[in-house]
Order: sequence, then structure tokens, then C-alpha cells
Amino acid sequence: MERIVSYEPQIAWLCPHMVSNVLVDVLGTSASLPYPVAGSLTVKVGGREVPASGLRHAAQLWSSTFEPYSRDKEQSLTVTTDAGTATFTIPARALYASDVCRIFNANPMVVATEVDRRFHLASRKTGNESLVSISGTARESLGLAVQRVARGANQYPGWSLGRDSAGDSRVLIFQESLPADLPVTVGYRAVASWCPRCQGSGVENDLRATQQGAVATVANHDLLYQRCLKVVLTRLGSNPYVTRYGTNLIDMVGKKNVAGLSQAVNEEVRNALSLMQSIDRQQAKIQSMTLAERLGEVVRVQTTVDPQDPTIMQVDVEVRSMSRQTVQLTVVFSVSGVSSTQGTKVL
Repeated sequence: MERIVSYEPQIAWLCPHMVSNVLVDVLGTSASLPYPVAGSLTVKVGGREVPASGLRHAAQLWSSTFEPYSRDKEQSLTVTTDAGTATFTIPARALYASDVCRIFNANPMVVATEVDRRFHLASRKTGNESLVSISGTARESLGLAVQRVARGANQYPGWSLGRDSAGDSRVLIFQESLPADLPVTVGYRAVASWCPRCQGSGVENDLRATQQGAVATVANHDLLYQRCLKVVLTRLGSNPYVTRYGTNLIDMVGKKNVAGLSQAVNEEVRNALSLMQSIDRQQAKIQSMTLAERLGEVVRVQTTVDPQDPTIMQVDVEVRSMSRQTVQLTVVFSVSGVSSTQGTKVL
């Protein structure tokens, strides 16, 4: 019989605490962000990213023709920017766009750039004060006869990050009011305790894709960690194929903290892991399972119930694989939900 290789999609990841493309309402010049910011704030207005200094455009004059640029005799071009005026000599020969750029870039007040066999002239300054104007006999031969003057513009104002009344960095403040009906979205790394992806646990439970577009998978000890985590978190009886798979821990959360509760939780976890060992033995008969992904021994199960809040309990589990490597996981149960936190062996 052909043996099927064992693999499983990875469902637990260290959470990056990143939130992306969150739409915010700007009232006047400020907006309240949904979660406190820990760093890497990106602001987009109307789909365009706006730096903290604002989105400001430089004045630009484009050549309307492609290289080469030829003339029968020497000509001149006078360029005026917000920084001053300079006159350039254009020699009587064919010039490529790169040659033209070298002539203009010899003066620091002008920026000449080659793009797809053409060039454009720009001021070094950006915004409303940016200016470029030209005159002279070389305008037509350089393809600059259509437009004589260009001015820059302030498209969107700059912004800063402020604090709310609680002292959290979550207030986006623009230097000026924005045009009406423009969507404003933000992306940033949230404060871990406020993270909407992992709820502060540090572990994000979701599927991810590789660079090739396939679902990311796990193997060996990372797979054993994930399999132990799943059997502990699965509600007993919810798997229609193996009704004994899982635990009743979610139903036990919030019960009165009597002396036997911790012991009952420990037994529930050990029973689930013992069943997983039995499943491993059966699965190994038809699948290629490495010793690193098979559960060999349950070393420790310890449950701690919060003495002040019986709706919260923490289960620490330590197991060894068949290859004798230790794997640890911690699961926190509460009335509002359940989460896994980082242990010594985390995916």
C-alpha cells in the first residue's frame, strides 16, 4: 500500500499585531483610531499614502518629444525656479535624454530626470511655493515649446499622532482640514494588549499562504505543538468522525472554584492527549509520520484557577515527542473565550 505523507495547515502564528486598511472618521482635523498605536503608522487619503510631512508635489515641465534632441546650431535655455534663475547652453548636436539631464543637473537648483526616452525639469522645493518656468531658443528643439510655466501643489496636509484622555497614542491630527468625502484609512502596529488579531495572547490563529500561493503547513515538533493545542481546544463531541476527540474544558470555565476543579481539568487534558496517542498509532499505519510529530509522553499538566476570578483558568502542558524533544503550550480559558499564549515551543 502506498503510504500517504502527513502534513497539516499551520493555524497558529506569532502575531505581528498589525492592523491594515482601517477606515477612520475625520471630524474637523482629527480622528480617533480604534486601537492604540505601537509604531509604523501609515495614513492613506483617497487611496494615496500621505507622509507625516504631507503630500506635496513639485512643479514639473515635461518634454513633449522623445530623444534624440537635435539642432543645427548652439542654443540656450533659461530656467527659473523658486531658488533663482540660470541659463544653460545646449550644444549643436544630437542629445539623448540622459545627456540633457546631465546639462541641467550641473546646477543644483534644477532637477532633471529621464523617463522612458523623455525628460522633465522640476524644482527641488515641493508644494505651493514650487515653481519652474523656461524661456530661450532651445525650447522647441528640446520639446518644451508647449508649456512655459509649472507650479507645485499641496495635495494633502501633514499629520501627527496625539494622545487621548487616557494617555494612549490613538489620535490622528491633520495640520489642515481635508477635502470632504475623501476616505481616510490607516495601517499600523497596535499595542499588543489591544491587538484585535490575537486579543493580547501573542498568537494569531489563522491560515496563511506562502510566497508561491500555497497554504503554509507545519511539520515535526511544530506540528506536534499544533495537534496538542487543537485537541485541548476542541469541544468534546464536536468532531463527527471521532466523537471522543476534544475536552469539556470550555464548559468547565466559570464553575465554582472547588478543590477538585483543577484535578478535573488535569484529567480532562490527559484523557484528550491519551486519545491523541491512540490516534497516532492508528494513523502511523497508513501515513508517514515522523517521530518528532508523534506524541510520546505527557510530562506535566498543571491547571491554575484565578482565586479572585473563577471564570479564568490557565492550563500549562508539557509533553515529549517520540524523538524525546520537549514541547510546551499554555492555554488560557475564560468565560469570554479561549486563547493560546507563547510557550517555550511555539509555531
